[in-house]
Amino acid sequence: MIRALVVAAIMLVAASLEASAQDRIIFGEAGTSCRTWTQARQTKSRKAGLSAQWVAGYLSGSNVQAGDNYPDALVGTDFDGLMAWVDNYCRANPHDLVGTAALKLFDELKSRAQRR
Repeated sequence: MIRALVVAAIMLVAASLEASAQDRIIFGEAGTSCRTWTQARQTKSRKAGLSAQWVAGYLSGSNVQAGDNYPDALVGTDFDGLMAWVDNYCRANPHDLVGTAALKLFDELKSRAQRR
């Protein structure tokens, strides 16, 4: 029961993030700017940990939601590598949102998984 609720919550977040690509309102860490992400990561603040865990949860939830439609997008990845990808993206795109970075990262991971 708890697992089903967690998966449902993740799916709602994923759906709201996809809607954000269409200029929808989003809440939580997804709405944090990449500039703030970069500053928090550089200072190793508590916000950096919250944002990183949000990204990890988004990627995990999106991977579960993709189900049989795609190969497992997280195979061959690790937490530090994923966070480094977001770090690089956010440095290059400081005005984007963390939610946008996570969405683009998952798209990249799906693309890589399909090429395997």
